[in-house]
Amino acid sequence: MSTGFTELRARLTRRRLLALGVGVGALTIAGSVGWLVSLPTPAPGRQALSEREGELLVRLAEVWFPPGNPLGVAAADVDIGGELDRLLVLLSAREQRALHALLRVVDQLPRASLSSSARFSALPLAERRALISGWERSGGPKRQLAGVLRLLAGLSYFEDERVRRAIGHVHGCPLPLPVAG
Repeated sequence: MSTGFTELRARLTRRRLLALGVGVGALTIAGSVGWLVSLPTPAPGRQALSEREGELLVRLAEVWFPPGNPLGVAAADVDIGGELDRLLVLLSAREQRALHALLRVVDQLPRASLSSSARFSALPLAERRALISGWERSGGPKRQLAGVLRLLAGLSYFEDERVRRAIGHVHGCPLPLPVAG
C-alpha cells in the first residue's frame, strides 16, 4: 500500500500539480464561457426564452409588482416573458446571447456572491426584494444591473392591458383635438 502512495507522490511534482491546476482552471473557464453564450432551448410557445428564464423574469418582476400591489395586477398574473420573447427575436444572435447570459448570471448571482445557496428565482420574495434593494443602493455595476432588470420587468408588465387600464392609460389622443388659433 505504501509503495503505491510513494510512487504516486514521486509522480506528483510541484510542476505537474501546477500544470494540473492550470488545466482544470482553463477547462472551467472555457466551459463557463460556453455555458454563458449558448442559446437555450425555447420553452413551449416561446421563440427565444427558456422555461427557466421565463420563471426568472416573473420572479424579478414580483420584486417591483408583488401580489397586492396598488395596481391590483401581480407580476405572476402577467405574461412577463411573452413581451420580452417577442422583442428578443428581433435582436441579432449576438445580442440574444448577451441577454441570455445576463439572465443566467443574475439567476446565479446569489450563489456566486455567497449570499445564498439558492438561485435568485428560487429565493422567497422577501429575500429577492432585499437583494435587489441592496443592489439599488450600491454604487457601480450592481446598481446599473438593478436598473436594467427593472426595465426588463417593467417593459413586459406595463404592456399588459389590465395594467394599462389600472393606471388609466389610453392609446392615442383624446378626441376632439383642440384647435390652435
